[in-house]
Amino acid sequence: MVTLLMLSGCKKETDQHKAGDSTSPALLSPTLPLSPTPTEVSEAEATATLPAGADSTALMSVHTIPAKPPQEELPGMETVSGMNMTVRMSPRMKNSTQWVGSFPTLFQAATTCMSQLEDGAAYIAGINDHQAPIVHVILVGHDGYWHDCPVDKTGQIAGDIKEIEPYDEVGPAFFPRTAGRPQTNNPQCTALEPVVTLPDGLIGWLGFTIPDCAP
Repeated sequence: MVTLLMLSGCKKETDQHKAGDSTSPALLSPTLPLSPTPTEVSEAEATATLPAGADSTALMSVHTIPAKPPQEELPGMETVSGMNMTVRMSPRMKNSTQWVGSFPTLFQAATTCMSQLEDGAAYIAGINDHQAPIVHVILVGHDGYWHDCPVDKTGQIAGDIKEIEPYDEVGPAFFPRTAGRPQTNNPQCTALEPVVTLPDGLIGWLGFTIPDCAP
């Protein structure tokens, strides 16, 4: 009888273990080892493996980081006289015997004349006597009227601005960006070329007449 009771007890414990009973002696045993309690680390030990201040900054090449990104340089840039800007001189401009070949020295005068028209200039039809001390900027207003603006190359008006009759244009036309997209009578006979400056970017277009083009 005693042997049977002991076997019955063993069987009961086995069934409880398989079923994961919460009263299992394995879960309640006070003799199981507990997780070790973390020991405190001194401040000196915690920072011992960190690099010193001088060593950590040595990892960074500070001098290679520019304080300000360099301004993009473009080929063929020339300084515009009297203005804080440079202009890209295209091969067509450089090779021209007309006023656009002297664009850097004439643009200040052209800008002054364009500002004299009440409604602004639609375009510059050309610049007469562009190598003389006093030049004549031929302006066309948004109303279609033509004007002759005498000015010196420093941008000082040198006489009265007079309304004149239209005539054959005296060189490539300049269309300022402020006037919008260039509009010409015979667009198929005009080759447009952007005028790019730093720091202002696109300021307008030059219109070159295409030789032997039928209107």
